[in-house]
Amino acid sequence: MSSSKKSKLKQPEEALTAEETPIEVKVSPWPRRRRIVCHFFLCNAKSFGIWVLLTFLSCLVYASIVYGSLVNRDIFRRSKNTIPGYHHPLQYNITLRFAANYHDAHNLSFSGQTQLLFESTVLTPNFVMNIGPNVKINQIYFQRVPNGTFLRATKTGQDKKAQTISYVISFMFEPGRRYLAVIDYTGQLYPPANQRETPRLVLFKQNSKQSYAIVHINPSDSTEGLRFVTPSLDYDSFPARFALNIERHTGYSAISNMAIEQSIYHISDNLGEDMFPPTIPIRPSQLAFVVSNLNSTTVYDCGTPEPPPMPLRVNFISSEVKDVGRFFGALTDRIGGSNAMGFPKLDGVILPKVESVDQPGISVINDHDARESATLALDGRFRAQC
Repeated sequence: MSSSKKSKLKQPEEALTAEETPIEVKVSPWPRRRRIVCHFFLCNAKSFGIWVLLTFLSCLVYASIVYGSLVNRDIFRRSKNTIPGYHHPLQYNITLRFAANYHDAHNLSFSGQTQLLFESTVLTPNFVMNIGPNVKINQIYFQRVPNGTFLRATKTGQDKKAQTISYVISFMFEPGRRYLAVIDYTGQLYPPANQRETPRLVLFKQNSKQSYAIVHINPSDSTEGLRFVTPSLDYDSFPARFALNIERHTGYSAISNMAIEQSIYHISDNLGEDMFPPTIPIRPSQLAFVVSNLNSTTVYDCGTPEPPPMPLRVNFISSEVKDVGRFFGALTDRIGGSNAMGFPKLDGVILPKVESVDQPGISVINDHDARESATLALDGRFRAQC
């Protein structure tokens, strides 16, 4: 009985305790915080002004970084074969001067001036071009075409690894307008032992006397090569016309993609100058020339599709060739490429210690390769007059 009474007395106390226990209700703070945030950004003019100022400063910093990447080589490095497409070349007028004594290969220097006519595609003060490790610019300036307004240029950097050099002019290049870059420079030929680089010096005996040839020709699959002769926009996506003048010692002559238009003699410095007309638009890597005192013989290809017949000329070392006629057979397989591109002639230069290479209008042929491919007699299509 006593135990049952105790249990009956405890039940009301337990019920009372349960009723007095408080119930916790959690209320999310996010609605209130959202109101505070919205009030801060939408209703507080001072905070809104600070946000606008910070945005403006961020844009200014970003614009400074972009501009610096265009003029500073340390911020933005370009790959070897790419330069900005700010300007498109139209025509190069190149004058090269080979005045040193090259017989002993001790002095390999040459000099030149290039006048590059180009058209700008964007509004920019920058001019970036390729330059080989063997070439050094002495002076450069720009002119507006056709009024000739002088534009001073300042060098901003040179990336020897990418083989590029950058300049900024005192004004802005305007899209759609034409300009002329005038560049004076000096360079070094590659020595005879270097058979892969160009332009290079080739030494040989001509009539039992020490002689030389200066050879600049790139393999047909090259995408660059002009930068080793002159500062240029040296990439396949920048084709242009090329007018070439070569000053050389008397007793020597030059050949190139086009036939010689005129040769003159400079009495003051005892040098001759060979002038070549502008080519059709070709890739920079396709420009080629050879300076030598080789003998030459010309015949005509009467099998060309359109008159006049294409002249074929073999340039050879007289002391090593007894039957010149058989070497014309070495040119027969090279006619098609020159005809297809509209070049009106083909020069075959046969030399020792060179790789056989073809470019429009000119082929440099290793003497061993020429002997292997030459026929023993003239092809029936070739004769002095067609």
